[in-house]
Amino acid sequence: MRNIKNIILTGIGLGILTATSIEADPGLVDTRSETIRDSRTGIEVLVDSSQLKRYQALADSTIDLTRRDGKYAIIVNKFARELDLYYRGRLVHSFPIDLGRNPIPDKLFEGDGATPEGFYRVNWVRNGVEVPTRLYRALMLNYPTREDYSEFEHASRNGHIPAYVDNPGDAIEIHGYGGSGRDW
Repeated sequence: MRNIKNIILTGIGLGILTATSIEADPGLVDTRSETIRDSRTGIEVLVDSSQLKRYQALADSTIDLTRRDGKYAIIVNKFARELDLYYRGRLVHSFPIDLGRNPIPDKLFEGDGATPEGFYRVNWVRNGVEVPTRLYRALMLNYPTREDYSEFEHASRNGHIPAYVDNPGDAIEIHGYGGSGRDW
């Protein structure tokens, strides 16, 4: 892999069932009831069709960006439990992944066990030497972004975040030892 700092991470949740089209896996989408089924847990979530279109557009624009700028991108598909690596608009490799204990929703606050959704960049690589990590290597993301802080503040004002929580969290990383078939 070339310059790791050129990777764009798109942590996409509901609606992105494959890298290119939600219709590609009809077993996961019920268009009559607008539900999506988590491939591991079997949990069904009602999703607004505009949400599905937004997430699909985000994935498609990320793939198109790699085609135009010649960089790498990662798309995380929560429902399929896959991390897809793209280069120049082409799928290079898919990896099985595991997620946090609360895998479906977007991350809102520290300790919620959720995976963030949005555009992120790799800030640095934790290599286990200069900065110790029990996971050998980890790609550290620029979470939280301004948008994440804004979502946190909005949710906090509306009573959707426990009173003792004062931040959206940090230290979000992509690391090895996933794909074991169980969320952590």
